[in-house]
Amino acid sequence: TDAWTQLDGVTKVLEEAVGQASADQSALVREREAFKKTMEQAKESVLAAEKRALEWRDAVAAKDREVEETRRAAAAAAEDGRARLKKAEERAAEWSAAMDAKATETRELRVALDEAKTSQSAAARLAEELEETKRRAVDAAEAGRGC
Repeated sequence: TDAWTQLDGVTKVLEEAVGQASADQSALVREREAFKKTMEQAKESVLAAEKRALEWRDAVAAKDREVEETRRAAAAAAEDGRARLKKAEERAAEWSAAMDAKATETRELRVALDEAKTSQSAAARLAEELEETKRRAVDAAEAGRGC
């Protein structure tokens, strides 16, 4: 009976061990499922982060291209502006030279006009003197005939 008692004790220990092993196995299965779920979530998070990183990279590359295009357009506009400014400065210099020439021509015309007025006055005086001389000559000739 001692053997049966021992066998009964061993059976209980074995049953407890089997129960514990079964509980441990169930706990392992649950933990494996939870770990698998956590790994899937982590994988999804990594994939989402990779996707966001690729989107950011593409957005940054697009912005870099846009900035470069804007820089090129600004450089072209600046070059065009410089060319227009240079052309405007050249035209202004041409106008200034033309205005200077016109001013010189106007001064020369005024001098010539003043000289012409002076000559006209002298000519008028000479004409009066000539008239006076002619009148005297006519008077003297008439006086000489009448004598």
